[in-house]
Amino acid sequence: MNYKKFLNAVSVAAVVVVFSVGCTNTDVCPVNEEGEPISGCPTSLCTLTIAATSGGSVYPSVGSHRYGEGDSVTVTATAYSGYTFSNWSGASSSTNAKIRITMDSDKTLTANFQQDTTTDGEDDGSLNKSNAKAKSQKDRRPANIFKVSWK
Repeated sequence: MNYKKFLNAVSVAAVVVVFSVGCTNTDVCPVNEEGEPISGCPTSLCTLTIAATSGGSVYPSVGSHRYGEGDSVTVTATAYSGYTFSNWSGASSSTNAKIRITMDSDKTLTANFQQDTTTDGEDDGSLNKSNAKAKSQKDRRPANIFKVSWK
């Protein structure tokens, strides 16, 4: 191989083209000898930025992640003990903890959690119609009742 042909081969292999189709972030994609992107290389990369409020975690993790334009990404929110998942904000307003996002542009998602206010049968001290009678009966009992047994 002569030196000139070698330089031409090297220069063609080193050519890259910058693409941006729908996403604000661009990335480089190697091209073949005809100047077209190599098969399987996304023409544009999109950024998915994920956040979470206090009370839970997300998968993929909090931060910025890059995906090929058109990719479908599953994002899952998991509440910690004592919290519940409320909804997503940003690119989705779904109340489902597991959602699928199509990356057709740069997107931001926030998983919103709230402190769990349900009780597990414990008396929270509130008074409502269903427990008013029971509370009034409890209040009439003497404060200290001793059980005495004789042997």
